[in-house]
Amino acid sequence: MAEGQLPPLEDDVPAVVILDEEEEEERPDWLNVLLSTNFWAPCIEHAAENRAEKCMFCLHCYNLYCPHCTHDMPGHRLLKIRRYVYRSVVLAKDMMDLKINVSRIQVKS
Repeated sequence: MAEGQLPPLEDDVPAVVILDEEEEEERPDWLNVLLSTNFWAPCIEHAAENRAEKCMFCLHCYNLYCPHCTHDMPGHRLLKIRRYVYRSVVLAKDMMDLKINVSRIQVKS
């Protein structure tokens, strides 16, 4: 490996987020669960449907759903997880809507 190059990342490895103490105190509980969750498992209830992988994360109950599942519980909000170059990602806009500071994260435009 050439100097300055990083080793390749394994697929489905949770992102490592390093926060200072102040940011650690501000981190919502659901974020720890989100960072350690494996997405894209097939949804058993909707196996016959197209794109029935579990990619919707509930910020309240921490469960995964596919786009065909119905989860309309009052007070629950779903975060859509997307695929980008074989990685699980969320839109920076979605994180900002949740009051997460993304100013130190490199975004792809």
